[in-house]
Amino acid sequence: MIILIGNKKGGTGKTTLTMLLAWYLSYLRHSDVQVIDMDERQNISLMAAKDRILENEPLYEVTECRPDFFPPLLESLGQKVNQVVLVDLPAGTDDEHYVPVLKSADVFLCPFGYDEFTMDATLLFAIVAGKVNPAAKIVFIPNRLKAGVRYELRAEADAT
Repeated sequence: MIILIGNKKGGTGKTTLTMLLAWYLSYLRHSDVQVIDMDERQNISLMAAKDRILENEPLYEVTECRPDFFPPLLESLGQKVNQVVLVDLPAGTDDEHYVPVLKSADVFLCPFGYDEFTMDATLLFAIVAGKVNPAAKIVFIPNRLKAGVRYELRAEADAT
């Protein structure tokens, strides 16, 4: 299964969600997890490097990848039983090089916040993902919510 974690806007929690999901699937579900870090900041790759310095046994493999190297990388991974490939996408996936990446997804996870700018970016990402890969499921994950805060756009977003 190939799961892409993305949104057009930065700061929505894509990288954090990717790392938490990788840990959950590998440690608690005993899945064979491969994380592909496509974010320019390479935060997941940096964390994996720190883990190696501390001599921690990695629970999952992390590979840095640019979009033009994605198809051969995916092919080299093969299709294994119980394998999950998590792809941490950068905030901007406007480049045509991302089309093969988007086409590869079985599922899109889209973390978002209820502010107007994030909602607009989230909807744009979902529209593009749906047009490029109509067979993939898109799952929206509300993130960075605070108790006691009234979110103006929440009712509207939850209704769609």
